[in-house]
Amino acid sequence: MADSEPIHATDRIIPPAEEVSFESALAELTEQLPKQKLEVEPDVGVRPEDDPKGKAAEKTHEDTTEKPEAKEQSVVDQQKSLPIKPKMDILNLPYDLKSLILSYITRPTDMKSLCLVSREIHDIIIRQLYRRIDLDIGGATDSRLSAFLRGDNPGLKHIREVNLWLYEDEEGATLQQANYTMRLLIDLLPANTLEAFNWHEYGKFSSENFILLCKRQKRLKYIQANPMDKPIIHQLQRSPTILSNLKEADDLGLFPTNAEELDICQMMVENAASRLRELMICPTLSDQTNLNDGASEPGLITKKIFRHMLPFKNCTALRLKTLWLENVNLRYSTKSYMKVIEFPVLEFLDVRSCRGAEGLLQGMTRAVAGYGSKLVEFRLNHKVDTEQDAVSALEGFLDSFQGLETLLVVLDNTRHLPKASSITRHKKTLLTLLTVARNEGAKFSWSDFRDITSACSRLQQLAIAFPEVDLLHGDPSDEFNDWVGQIHRMPQLTTLNITTWPLVQNIVASSLPFDTYEHITQRLAQLILAPSQPLSAPTSPLFPPSPGDDLIQVPPMPPPSFPNTPPNPRTKLSVVAFGTSEKGNRVSVPQVSDDLRQMIFWRGSMHGAFGPGDQAPLAIPMKWRPLKYAEPYTDVLEYRHV
Repeated sequence: MADSEPIHATDRIIPPAEEVSFESALAELTEQLPKQKLEVEPDVGVRPEDDPKGKAAEKTHEDTTEKPEAKEQSVVDQQKSLPIKPKMDILNLPYDLKSLILSYITRPTDMKSLCLVSREIHDIIIRQLYRRIDLDIGGATDSRLSAFLRGDNPGLKHIREVNLWLYEDEEGATLQQANYTMRLLIDLLPANTLEAFNWHEYGKFSSENFILLCKRQKRLKYIQANPMDKPIIHQLQRSPTILSNLKEADDLGLFPTNAEELDICQMMVENAASRLRELMICPTLSDQTNLNDGASEPGLITKKIFRHMLPFKNCTALRLKTLWLENVNLRYSTKSYMKVIEFPVLEFLDVRSCRGAEGLLQGMTRAVAGYGSKLVEFRLNHKVDTEQDAVSALEGFLDSFQGLETLLVVLDNTRHLPKASSITRHKKTLLTLLTVARNEGAKFSWSDFRDITSACSRLQQLAIAFPEVDLLHGDPSDEFNDWVGQIHRMPQLTTLNITTWPLVQNIVASSLPFDTYEHITQRLAQLILAPSQPLSAPTSPLFPPSPGDDLIQVPPMPPPSFPNTPPNPRTKLSVVAFGTSEKGNRVSVPQVSDDLRQMIFWRGSMHGAFGPGDQAPLAIPMKWRPLKYAEPYTDVLEYRHV
């Protein structure tokens, strides 16, 4: 037998009639062990010079070889002395690895439970649990914040982002009460800990709260220039350190409503120009003349915000990574923006409700053709002008470079969408695609849809218009079946947003109740999530059929209505949604009694009565509140379409 093979006592076959003593069997087993040369050092009491011939070592070696049972015992002792490896446990991992693993926990209820595991886990989770807080203020619930803002709350020092909304679901919610609550938050939160303080409403922001916020939170990275209830431009000019002390601010949100607020925006941009990386411009001025650029000179908006960069042809352009433009007239101001912002280095661009966006797309096409582009995410929400063709400008821009990972396009008043070849040009990198054409109802043809979904194999989120389907009369059409089958051939797709609403035609009643419409829509979502895995059990596993016994046979359920879907598709599809409405808003669907929000269904599972093998996916309705904590996370559903 080879030396490398282990020797077991059961490998020897001993005749049952032969009596073998334990000592002889152990001696024979020891002889078959691999020969190991044992080096025994001389006794400590014998010096090498007193024993030149090594007799003491030789005698010790002879004593060892003469006793095989002692040799066997020494091997056993060595094996017992080996250290026992501890079981792999998250509590035994280094602190950094535990922090990395626990960072994937996003649901607050799960974080709350993890805080009770151990003191070290509590210290890690509490940082994530308190990092961002979202509050509805301005109502009676504001009184609960007193317990949250107590000085002995260990999570207050870990708050980095505060998001505030005006409480809308309660009568009597007032902006005055909201400003008082904001003052309480700013006063009681630890100083110099916040990175962002966001007010997500169009109501006026308290000027005193803004000044106090800038003085107490000097580590702010995101600053909003909101409409103010009182003028503060003179105070900022007298005390320029209020803004200049914000040395880490690199993200600005500008929402001016008058000329004075434009001056405040200019002071913010000038103060952060050298480190500015993200910029949002959303003006809502209506009582001023010459707001927008003309054919010969800049308008009031660009001339005020970028006053320190005049003249634009000699200025040093801002090297931004993210740019948001909303309600900006770009018909003539494109040239100004192309000079003050270095567009080829942008990584994120969102153009929303901007007149003349075609000019910006054409200017970017020329800039990208000369310098290349680092853009990975592009969003366009545009109302097409009858005088200019925005779709052709968009196609030219998409054809001018490669590398987009996210493309979101919402167009109004158009009869066609960008051609499939412009989208598939980014097939190697595209992960998220949303295309919506409102009013005119433009859709991709079957051939374009097939080309896009086949070429863009890395797509993870897709929002697109499907063919019409009637929920009440018969199975879906063959065309609808073909589209669903193509979806299940996409290996990486996790989220599908069908932007068209399912129809309910020729019903007897004048309108269908909302609950009934939601139920039949859920059935359609379930068929899309699992078209070839019905919940069925041809036989009962508890009572296997015997010959001639037909009483315990269970008839199978009817197959799903998607014959063109490949059998047992290995798909990651987990989310199916219908409609394109923004959260909080409703849209009207013909022959449905209530206006509808976007319907979202998550992939769950249901179990039958025949054991673990009787299982199938189940479409579970998902509301907007827990959407951001669901897995896998989807952002294509949160894009503002209206």
